[in-house]
Amino acid sequence: ATPLAADELTPLPGAEELALLRALRELAALPEGDPARPGLVVVDLPAAPRALALLSLPGELRRYLARL
Repeated sequence: ATPLAADELTPLPGAEELALLRALRELAALPEGDPARPGLVVVDLPAAPRALALLSLPGELRRYLARL
């Protein structure tokens, strides 16, 4: 395969949001009593349409990748 040129490497749309959702999922998966598990997590989401798009991103990405 031919190596990618620098101008072909663009940020993946939604990558930052996916990283945030993954971090939240990992925190939620920690067992009760684990000192790394926070007692409360507050997530400040954008307005409803954007928040719903953010929360649906993992499913959308799964469907997209399944079609490749």
